[in-house]
Amino acid sequence: MATRLASTFSPARSPTAAPAHILHRALPRIRRCGALVPPPRMSSTASVGPPAVAGGEKPSAAPYGSWRSPITADVVSGAERRLGGIALAGDGRLLWIEGRPEEKG
Repeated sequence: MATRLASTFSPARSPTAAPAHILHRALPRIRRCGALVPPPRMSSTASVGPPAVAGGEKPSAAPYGSWRSPITADVVSGAERRLGGIALAGDGRLLWIEGRPEEKG
């Protein structure tokens, strides 16, 4: 089927190229496979506010590179803990995966 699709889109059609109606029949099948389905859209009515801060503290502005981080240098460089992955939660919190061999995890 890939050769049929390619030959239909090529400017110089060969005598063995599939007719256009074959392409129209093939496209719904491709869409069902998820190849041409657009990603879901975000709601335009959702309210967006500042991210929640743990402990009820208000966020404050800090110069570039000087903000406090829950991931400290001893956590990153420590042999007893291994940082495995970092992610940002939907509410703005920073999450990470931490390996702890002493706890068998």
